[in-house]
Amino acid sequence: MNNLNKKLHQQWDIIYVNDYKGEPKKGELNDDFGFYVERPFHIISQLPRRRYLQRIPGGSQEIAIKQPNSYDSQVWYFDQKTLTIKNKQYNTSLNIHSNGNSNNLNARNTQEKWWQQFKYDGTHIINVYNNKALDSEGGRDKEGNNVIMWKRHNGANQRWRILYLDEKDQEPTTGLDEDSGLYRNRPFYLISRLPKNRALTSYHGRYLKIEDKKKDYANQIFYFDHLTRTIKCKAYTAKSISIPGNGRQNRLDLENSNARWW
Repeated sequence: MNNLNKKLHQQWDIIYVNDYKGEPKKGELNDDFGFYVERPFHIISQLPRRRYLQRIPGGSQEIAIKQPNSYDSQVWYFDQKTLTIKNKQYNTSLNIHSNGNSNNLNARNTQEKWWQQFKYDGTHIINVYNNKALDSEGGRDKEGNNVIMWKRHNGANQRWRILYLDEKDQEPTTGLDEDSGLYRNRPFYLISRLPKNRALTSYHGRYLKIEDKKKDYANQIFYFDHLTRTIKCKAYTAKSISIPGNGRQNRLDLENSNARWW
């Protein structure tokens, strides 16, 4: 027994035995948490650019909003056993850093603790214990912006849509991508407007330079990849034009595609 504080650990439901339906099974709705069990989904910000919640690669395991891409790090599901939201790629649970004593959000090994348990009310994703909401930090609608926990204020940066993959329209593979201004998967040259009109050319699998244009030369042919939303070279299809140093440098090269803003 303890003093009344109205926290979750002091709240109880009375369920009569003949009314108990058992735990929801795969594909069924968990009414208490607002998610369908083990039914993969995207979490989409309702800020104007409609970016997707993504677990960012690397040791920090941070959560950010990014343009939709092909990576399973943008796919989540509700695990009934642990009552947590898990990431498909990493099999880790959405987590408030420092055992809930922080506003920072990441994805960590599942612990089945309150700082990993969230419910969806149709608009907001709320922690079951502290009632803080998932929040695109600072109200910013920019690529790679961190998502944190913050006191609920009903702003657009705290509103989310759950899109189940079995209800998702097929991603177009051709035609103009209006956000980038490029045609999807349509090969092109990048031609300098300097007097010689040389073409951007990749070499040694990493570096970029300008050279005289050569017909059908794969090192000079690029295309916009609709899945990673990056510009790839035909000669090195696993790599994309990137700003080195995670966007901190002032040059360009080819790096393994990771769909980050740089």
